[in-house]
Amino acid sequence: EFTNILNDGRTVDDFLEGKNYLLHGSVKEAFSFATAEAMAKGIKPIVHRFFGADDIWPGMTWSSIDEAIDMITDGEYDSQSYRQYLIDHEYTVPQMMERIDKVINKEIIILNCIFFSVFSII
Repeated sequence: EFTNILNDGRTVDDFLEGKNYLLHGSVKEAFSFATAEAMAKGIKPIVHRFFGADDIWPGMTWSSIDEAIDMITDGEYDSQSYRQYLIDHEYTVPQMMERIDKVINKEIIILNCIFFSVFSII
C-alpha cells in the first residue's frame, strides 16, 4: 500500500491513479523509488539513463528525447510485467525494508566496534 502523502494531502497511490507512463528525467539518481512506485501500479517507466540506470532498470532507459518518445509511442505496454519486474528483482517494500535494516544494523555494529576500540585504547 502506498502511504506517502503529497503536499496536497493525496497519497502517491491516488496521485498515480489514471496515469499510464512515468517519464523520469533525473540525471542523478540512486534507485528511483518513484519508478518503483509507478511500476507497482502497472505504469510503464520511461527512465532517463542516469549513471547505473541500465543496471537497475534495463530496457527502460532513454538518453534522448526521441528515444523517450519512441518508448511511449511504440505500442508496447504490459502492466503485469512492470509489477513482476519488481518482484523478480526483490524491489518490493518488505524486501527493500529488510535490506535497509541490514545496512542500519551493520552500521550500528561497526560504530559499536569503533566506540569500544577507542575506549579500550584510552
